Amino acid sequence: PGSREVLFTTYHTDPYQEGDITDGDVGVVVQKTGERKPVHHGGFLSRYLPSGHLVYLRESTLWAVPFDLSRLAVTGEPQPVLEEVNGVDFDVSSTGTLAYVSSRMELSDPYAIWWIDGAGQTTPLHPTPGVYENLRFSPDGKRLAFEIAASGSRSDIWVKDLERDTTSRLTHPPGRNNTPLWAPDGESIVFDSNSQPASGLYWVRADGAGEAQRLTD
Repeated sequence: PGSREVLFTTYHTDPYQEGDITDGDVGVVVQKTGERKPVHHGGFLSRYLPSGHLVYLRESTLWAVPFDLSRLAVTGEPQPVLEEVNGVDFDVSSTGTLAYVSSRMELSDPYAIWWIDGAGQTTPLHPTPGVYENLRFSPDGKRLAFEIAASGSRSDIWVKDLERDTTSRLTHPPGRNNTPLWAPDGESIVFDSNSQPASGLYWVRADGAGEAQRLTD
């Protein structure tokens, strides 16, 4: 909260190759000074909750630990909250409601993208079968960015215009193009690519015009 610090995870093995990321280190970086501070060892994908806790994954279990924002430090012992959580497929609302995908589900087969409302009613949003990951709505809520995984070593970023019901592919570099994030103005998308030898962060126009531009190596 406050956009002064950023939580991150340091991996000691390649999460795409090894599959064992339980020994990750959760840390905080202070944006103004660049100072990095270790927070917790033995977890990944940490999130801060309004209740004053950090939650993070270790293996397939979600853990919570009290966290002091003023000191940027944990203040208690971690406790398990929920078992059988699948990878990065969880998020917590501002009111404390947790949405997640169970690790008991088989995600290797094609599936569709659906809406689900607060009453549990579902309607198809993108019914074409595929292996979809990292869904992100545009700031105005009118477009949806997502990955389509073709294999363990290949995925691309696509955008669906929800009003026109059209879908366009944004990325073409070989390898895995992951985790689309919208710019605040909705005009472009930043994503991570492991395309060799030019891996790094890229940005691309959200309307598909032009080629993706490399930001970092």
